[in-house]
Amino acid sequence: MKLTRYIVSIIALLLATSALACSCKENSEEELFRQAEYIAHIRVTGTTLRPIKDLYKESYYYEVKEDTPEYIRVSFDEIEVFKGPNNRPENLREFPFGPGNCMLGLQTGIEYVVYQTKASTSFVTFCSGSFGFFNREGTEVVPKLEKLRKWAKSAP
Repeated sequence: MKLTRYIVSIIALLLATSALACSCKENSEEELFRQAEYIAHIRVTGTTLRPIKDLYKESYYYEVKEDTPEYIRVSFDEIEVFKGPNNRPENLREFPFGPGNCMLGLQTGIEYVVYQTKASTSFVTFCSGSFGFFNREGTEVVPKLEKLRKWAKSAP
């Protein structure tokens, strides 16, 4: 009897965890590159928690959920631009990091590669292809940066 309860508890926990996971449309890295209007290796220089009502004056405010009272405005320096240097957003944005919201949890002083499309409205998410790293020589990061450089050279 105890074993059955234990197994049911484990299954319930796994289901709850998967329900909170970030879910993105499956795209290849190359497709994400093609779809993006701006891709850059950046270093976050500052983050500011702002009231969501600041975004209401913008045309996409209707997409914001009423139970999300704040967003994070992110300032950054470009280290390397792979695509769309003329499409650089003034600031980046994200919602406070939480389970299932697909945000990166941008932190001051940390480097990231951000992908932006017009539809992203300067919000940074895993789904766009954006990723972060703490060490430029990381075994996963260097090949990704090399791919971006290669695709940037062959892009129209």
